[in-house]
Amino acid sequence: MTVGQDELPERRDPVTLAEWIVDRAIASGAARGHEAIDAAAASLLPAGVAPELAERARLLAVGAYYDGRGDGLGGAAARLARARGALEPARRNVPDGRRLPYVGRVRSPWTTLEGMPLQTVAAGGVRGTVELRDDLAPAARDLGAFSHLWLLCDLHRSAGFELEVVPFLDTERRSLFATRSPRRPSPIGLSLVRLIGVEGAVLHVEELDLLDGTPVLDLKPYVPLFDSRPDVRSGWFSGVAARVFEVRSAARYQPPPEEGEGPA
Repeated sequence: MTVGQDELPERRDPVTLAEWIVDRAIASGAARGHEAIDAAAASLLPAGVAPELAERARLLAVGAYYDGRGDGLGGAAARLARARGALEPARRNVPDGRRLPYVGRVRSPWTTLEGMPLQTVAAGGVRGTVELRDDLAPAARDLGAFSHLWLLCDLHRSAGFELEVVPFLDTERRSLFATRSPRRPSPIGLSLVRLIGVEGAVLHVEELDLLDGTPVLDLKPYVPLFDSRPDVRSGWFSGVAARVFEVRSAARYQPPPEEGEGPA
């Protein structure tokens, strides 16, 4: 499967390329959706698409495919179309030339969503690093005196969103902004991690609930006087929050059986 530059979409953002990948996978007529997606994504590299962009688009296409729990490539195409539609107003609301550069990346033992803790409080003992850009090492000089950090991250494998979701910890549909779902109009993650030590531009951290390679937009020290409140209401979480220690993300992201596979 080969493709030329003139066959690629004019816009080269990950969601648009993921749509292109799924459309090409459908056109190939391949029976196994995941393999068709991989083949279509592989054709982006000879066409001059940057490897990191091609891989991000592939992951979005695969995620959209499996998120349907069995409705195939057609369902993946529909979900990506909704994601692209949601991006349009977001683009219009971003001032000209405005962008948020990454300050670093997370390195963690979690390479897939399966089995990953839902929150850092349930990730005791899980160690990793935040690798800052080398030029930002001086900005981390005084961090060693703090025990915890807020990490603001780009949830780069998240594609699209729904206005209502069924959270991992619940069985009822909840409005998106009343949940911690990673699929959001602006997929930004907020994680409170324990800081173990600082070595130049490398921060050693613990209690990680982020995928390996997650881009970091910013980080801030946790200050109890600023960040903790004595009188709070936890909404629907109040009855189910303790389940965070037993529930993992495996069930929702378990790929559906391919056609012809699975129990009879």
